[in-house]
Amino acid sequence: MKNFIIFLSICMISNIYAQCDDYNLIQCNNDNNCEWVENITQESCYYTFNSYAECIANGCSWYSPGNYGYMGSHCYGSYQNDNSYCEEIEMPECSEMNELQCSNNNNCNWVEDIDSGNCSNLNSNECNSISDCDWVYDCIQMGWWYNWCYEYGYECTGGYYEEDNSYCEESATPPPPECSGMNELECNNNNCNWVEDIEIGNCSLFDNSESSCTSYSGECYWDEDITYSSCNGYDNSQWACNNAQGCYWDCYYGYCGCNGQEITGVDTECIGQYEIDSSYCEELSGDDGGLADPTIFLSIGNDIDISNRIIYIDMISEEEVGGFQFLLSDTPDNITITGAGGGITEESGFTISSSEVGIVVAFSFTGSTILPGEYNLFEYYFEINNEELTTLCIEDIVFSDPNGGAIEVDFAGCISSSFENMNMGDANGDGALDILDVVIIVDNIVTGGEYLQVTDMNDDGSIDVLDIIIIVGIILDS
Repeated sequence: MKNFIIFLSICMISNIYAQCDDYNLIQCNNDNNCEWVENITQESCYYTFNSYAECIANGCSWYSPGNYGYMGSHCYGSYQNDNSYCEEIEMPECSEMNELQCSNNNNCNWVEDIDSGNCSNLNSNECNSISDCDWVYDCIQMGWWYNWCYEYGYECTGGYYEEDNSYCEESATPPPPECSGMNELECNNNNCNWVEDIEIGNCSLFDNSESSCTSYSGECYWDEDITYSSCNGYDNSQWACNNAQGCYWDCYYGYCGCNGQEITGVDTECIGQYEIDSSYCEELSGDDGGLADPTIFLSIGNDIDISNRIIYIDMISEEEVGGFQFLLSDTPDNITITGAGGGITEESGFTISSSEVGIVVAFSFTGSTILPGEYNLFEYYFEINNEELTTLCIEDIVFSDPNGGAIEVDFAGCISSSFENMNMGDANGDGALDILDVVIIVDNIVTGGEYLQVTDMNDDGSIDVLDIIIIVGIILDS
C-alpha cells in the first residue's frame, strides 16, 4: 500500500509539472506551481522569410527592385521571435523558506529565535556579528580637563540591537493518540478496534415514577390512562361534591347540584425501550489485525484559489463511492462557506448540499456512483471574514459504498493558509497595477479566456471594457 501511495504521489507531481509546459501566459500566472520565463530574441527577416506574404505578416519589409535592380526581391528588417514558456516552480526545502512559505506548508514549522541586548555588553567577535553594532577605536574615558580624552580603546557602539535569527525547520510527526481516547471514526485503524457494548432493556423497569422514566436516556416516555365518572352522585352533599377530584358545587336559580367529571382512577406506565451505549476503542494485541486498510485517500488541495474564493477537495479512491459527508473546519473561523459543487461529484450526477459551517452531504437520487480513480472530488466556495492565518481540517468523515456499507478513509492532514485579500486588477499577480495587467485583460476578453474574479472591477460577473476603464482610471490617479 505504501508503494502504491508513493506511485500515486509521483504521478500527481508529474501531472502538475506536465500542465505547466502546456500553459499560456495567463494560465501560467494563475497557477502557483508555475512561472513564466520570458525568452524573446530579435531575428533577421532576410534569412527567414522568402515570400511576400510571410514577410509582411511578421512585421518585416519587402524589397522589390523593379526592372533595374541588381539584388532581386527579398525580405529585410528584423522581427521578434517569442520562445517564452511556462515551467514548474521547484518547492524549496523547509530551511530555505521564509515565514509565510513555512506557515503554509504542513511539513514545516517556523521557529522564533530573536536575540536582543545592548551593543556595549558585547566583545569584538559578538559585536562584529551583529549588523546594528560597530567595533570602533575611540575615547572610552574623558579626562577632568575640558575636551580631553584620558583613555583610548576599543568598544562596541550602536546602542540597543535586535537580531532575528528565526528559521524554518521540518515538522516532527506527532505521536498517534491512544486507542482508549478515540471515538468510533478514529478507532478503526490498524492498531485499534471498536468494541460494541450496547445494553437494551424495557422501559417498564421505571414504572415507579414519571421523573425516573422521562429523565432516563433512551426512548422511554410516561403514559397515563385516566378514568372518569359523573359527579351527579354528590347532588345531596356540597361537602362531598367539593372533595371529589374533578367535581364542583354550583347553584342556578335556586337549584343546586354537583357538576363536572370525577377522576376515579389513574393507570400509569413507562413505555418503550432504553439503550445504554458503553462501546469503546481498544488496542489490538499481537498480530490480531483483520481490519481493512483505507481505500480512500482524502486531501485539501494546496492551491487555494483566494482570488475566486475556491477550496479544492481531492480524492484517490480504490472502490466505488455511493455517497459521503464530512465537515471542513477552519480555526479560528476566518471564512464562511457559501456553497459546494463541481468536480467528479457533480459530473457523476450527485446532489451536493452544504452549510455555512462547512458540512457537506453528497449522494445520488438515481443510484449513480463515483468510480475508482484520482479526482478533484468537489469545490468549496467561501467568503473571507478575516485575512489572518487559518488552519483547515476535514473532520467527521463518512463515506459509503453503493450498498450503504462504510468505507475506510485516510485524511492527508490539515493545512494552514492566510487569506490575504487580492489586489483587484492585478491580473499577473506581481503586486502592481499597470499596463501589463491591462494588456492581459484585453487579451483575455478578445480570446474568450476564463473568468478571473481579480479583474472583475465592478463585480458584475463578467470581464469587459467597463473593468478596463476602471483600472486605467486607477493607474492615472496613482
